[in-house]
Amino acid sequence: VWSYTLGIVLAALQSLVKMQQLLVGPAELAAMLGLATRTIYNRLHTKGDLPPVMYLGRLPRFAISDVHELSRMAER
Repeated sequence: VWSYTLGIVLAALQSLVKMQQLLVGPAELAAMLGLATRTIYNRLHTKGDLPPVMYLGRLPRFAISDVHELSRMAER
């Protein structure tokens, strides 16, 4: 029983680590877009021009694929 439970916990942790690699926070997003971190938070508050946001608890996260798509659209 313990080994089964431990296996489930380890699998959940591995998937969480993979998901964290696919998400970026406001500081990383600001660096990628060449903006200040405060600007990202201001745009979150005012529903400004940002990729779709997901919240992990209270922490805003952005899908890296959405960030790349936004930067490609901005280049055009």
